[in-house]
Amino acid sequence: MSLTESQIDALHRLLASMPPATHRRATDYARSGYVSPTNVLSGRATAKVFGNEIYDVAIRLESGTSTCTCPAEKPCKHIGAFAIVLLREAASTPTTEVASLPDEEFVLTVRFMETHTVLLNATSPTGKVIPVTRNNFRYLKPAHREILNHIGSYVAHVAQRGMPYRDFGYVLLERVVKDKDVLFYFDLEEQPCRFAGLVKPQSEIHELEDPNDEANYEKFGYRRVRFERSHTAFDPVTGEPFTFKYNMYYPTVKRGADGSYFYVMAVPHDIASSVRPYFLENIERMQGSQVRRKWQHAFETMAKAGPKLMLSVMGVENPKTGRLTLEGKLEFAYAQSSDHLKSNDGGSEVAEGARPVYGISVSQQKTHGAPVNEIVQHKTGVLIARRGREEAALLKQKIPFKFTSLGRVRVAKKNYADFMTHEIPLAKEAGILVRINDNILGLLVKSAVTVDVKGASGIDWFEGRIQVAGLETGQLQEVIKAYRQKEELVKLKNGNWLSVQGSGIGDVLKSLQRLGITADAEGNLGRISFAQLASLEAEKEAALRTEAGAGMALAKIHQLLENFETAAKPHKSLLAKLRHYQLEGFQFLLHLHRSEVGGILADDMGLGKTVQAIAVINAISTGAAGASRNRFLVVCPLAALGVWEGEVQKFSPNLSVYRWHGPERSYKEALDSDVVITTFATFTLDAEKFAGVNWQMAFVDEAQFVKNFRSKAAHALRKINARSIVCLTGTPLENYLEDLWALFDLIFPGYLGTAQSFKDAYGGHLELNDREGLMRKIRPFMLRRRKAEVLTELPAKTEMVVKIPMTREQAKVYEAARIRAMANLGKTGSPLFDLLKHLTNLRRIACHPYLEAEAPDPYQSGKFEYLDSKLIELSVASEGVLVFSQYTSVLRVLQTLMKSRGILPLYLDGKTPERTRRTLVEKFQAGSAKFFLISLKAGGTALTLTRADTVIHLDPWWNPAAENQATDRAHRIGQKKHVMVYKLISEGSVEEKVLALQGRKRELFNELIDGEEAKSNRITRDDIAALLEKA
Repeated sequence: MSLTESQIDALHRLLASMPPATHRRATDYARSGYVSPTNVLSGRATAKVFGNEIYDVAIRLESGTSTCTCPAEKPCKHIGAFAIVLLREAASTPTTEVASLPDEEFVLTVRFMETHTVLLNATSPTGKVIPVTRNNFRYLKPAHREILNHIGSYVAHVAQRGMPYRDFGYVLLERVVKDKDVLFYFDLEEQPCRFAGLVKPQSEIHELEDPNDEANYEKFGYRRVRFERSHTAFDPVTGEPFTFKYNMYYPTVKRGADGSYFYVMAVPHDIASSVRPYFLENIERMQGSQVRRKWQHAFETMAKAGPKLMLSVMGVENPKTGRLTLEGKLEFAYAQSSDHLKSNDGGSEVAEGARPVYGISVSQQKTHGAPVNEIVQHKTGVLIARRGREEAALLKQKIPFKFTSLGRVRVAKKNYADFMTHEIPLAKEAGILVRINDNILGLLVKSAVTVDVKGASGIDWFEGRIQVAGLETGQLQEVIKAYRQKEELVKLKNGNWLSVQGSGIGDVLKSLQRLGITADAEGNLGRISFAQLASLEAEKEAALRTEAGAGMALAKIHQLLENFETAAKPHKSLLAKLRHYQLEGFQFLLHLHRSEVGGILADDMGLGKTVQAIAVINAISTGAAGASRNRFLVVCPLAALGVWEGEVQKFSPNLSVYRWHGPERSYKEALDSDVVITTFATFTLDAEKFAGVNWQMAFVDEAQFVKNFRSKAAHALRKINARSIVCLTGTPLENYLEDLWALFDLIFPGYLGTAQSFKDAYGGHLELNDREGLMRKIRPFMLRRRKAEVLTELPAKTEMVVKIPMTREQAKVYEAARIRAMANLGKTGSPLFDLLKHLTNLRRIACHPYLEAEAPDPYQSGKFEYLDSKLIELSVASEGVLVFSQYTSVLRVLQTLMKSRGILPLYLDGKTPERTRRTLVEKFQAGSAKFFLISLKAGGTALTLTRADTVIHLDPWWNPAAENQATDRAHRIGQKKHVMVYKLISEGSVEEKVLALQGRKRELFNELIDGEEAKSNRITRDDIAALLEKA
């Protein structure tokens, strides 16, 4: 095979991207001949690779992109093996062995050697013989490849040394004798032999005397009788008998009388590797005989009750390290009385108290043929009447733990707690008898853990101490020390063992660690804030027990965590009729204010979060007659400043409003007003001026803008002194899980711990651990409703992805930029920022190849060619069209295209002054223009454009929440028409990959905020590489 230099480079790059361990396994696979002959078509090479199964592998030779049907992470060892084979075949001519075997198909040949080994060869129709190795698999008949595939890793050994009869009998014999095309030979004979059939031996039982009979009588009170089996088989051709005793435990080959045939001796179903001397059906025949009388005492004391499954668990202490290892054993339990097989209602059975129970290993249950009833002797000397069928039935029931064929139960150290507190109770529920050594009974008990809390400084700070029922102070110290040393088990001074996790102490210490609360060696806790106390109560890992000064705080926490009251109504002075869900939102906000904590109103965009906030401001203000002035603060984006001012004056004209913005700001006038409205930028500058003001409530509108808790705006907001701080946002989790922590750190500092402890406990970026636990904690402080749930009268919204081919020139420019980006990615230590710059450039080219030109030609882009064909149709069919793009340069190109068609659109971006924004909105709503071009960031908030029934997104943004916000300018309360949303995507570009990334972010949002099940992953450098790959 010949490959170009670029194809060879692509294969080398593919191999270089693999971890060293994967590359080594790939080399082994290639060397062992696990890769089938290759097929190359249109620059795409395909082959099958033999692993645990046969996998289909494909590699595009120019780009090095690859696929494999195995479940492993890509690129896998199968892809690597195929790449190595391709490079090897390109570097040299085929080997002599391959060259001499052009197009012949070989059949499997089996030689039974006198050395009790089997040789595997392959024979062609012309008589050529080759050894069966992995390199020669490709020349075998497909059915014969299938026969050998499951012993692929053993083939190399067989080719060199042969396969022992025993191994051959177990793994291959029954397969090969069923295939008529397989050739069989004895030793080096030239004439093949035939298969005559499968022979099943017949069993006979012979009674033998035990030479130690008298000694047994002295020791056990009875004499022992032993039975031995012999087996007779008959040659299927001549009928001659063949007898053997206990010398065959696996199928084997027997040569016929004249050497022209062979037959297979099957494994007798009742032969075992150890003698089973006592058989119930034979002993019962002896009743009344002298033998029966000699066994009378043994029969009277025989264990006949059972069987029942029994799990014995013991703790084995290492004398050198002092560490404990749990060992379990599954057995069949028998007893002289069925009462001995009843479970102990008080808990688990202790080994010493279960002496009357006799265990028989499950490994002694027959695995071949029908199970039999038999009498065996226990190591204590007691006879046990085994019931084979009942034993077999017990093993078929659902057993809640894993065990080996010998009945061993292995428990990993990390699973000790789960095994003792979860699997053992399940075993008892399943009817399994449980015996546990008394020194490890403490591993079964989950202790009652409490945190005693007392007031330290008013209602804001507290002190605490961990208390565990049944543990003294010194023992608690041992447990805490073991937890910090990451030990699962701890030995107490009384000799008993305790599970750190299973006892419940580990969970409490983890909860404290999540919240940044430190416990000393004796269980004393440092200062605990009110928020941390509330968080502990919400987690329910430990019961809180209050002492002096803390009872009032705990009562307040209980009130806070319970559902808010639903009887509260807005004041009659509110000039708005709240919808049913808005009334619920009003009650939620009022509950937060009365509880003196913050919260998040996370309703979908367009559900009226502003009017709910105004309703609670109105209620608090009018309900405090004669009191000092109630001041309220609203911090919002510049675009929403006028909206807030207008809405307050519209719905609650009795409230005075001051706009804290612009060059002339009066501190006195602001403090004389009921509501102060300001922007994020202005408040960041003046936060110190308002540090001493006591606000009744502070509202942070579009709070996702301050998700970066390290920003100046976030630091400024944390200086607000308010009874309750409320975040208003439709996207409390916009990009990463840390966004949610940042909002909670603003509304209720300390409730979700520190940023690092939150990340450790629940994950970061696009990960999410312990979803249920986190949702349980945040639910009392966040209220979210979706439009689909509460606005049943809202018209439907249909989203459509339109994939548009790039123009030839555009595709050429795009590919050149992509190659440059890939080259930059391959540079060692290239910063993430540089890679993102390349991605941004590719996304811009996907919109238009020459956006930097002074006057770009719209028709050089596939998207604008498509839009040109739709402009007339949209002008006639749509009531109003909103067009969004994150790039103002793209909007300018579209504006040029529209003007050339005689269409004059409205235009809005981040530089548009606030008053002009309001004028543009009024014009569009009044019907002065059909098209409205809006930059994504500038138009995502504070706009109501319900006249539009068509929304076009010219380019996808990483975060779907930003696009949804823009779309909801039209799809909101007041919309009467069905809304069509078009997302334009350039085919074969990075935009297709951006859509996939949007899906991952949407998963994380739905999983946590909307309560939907999903699985999300972290963005890695490999993700960027995937974005840059050719689609």
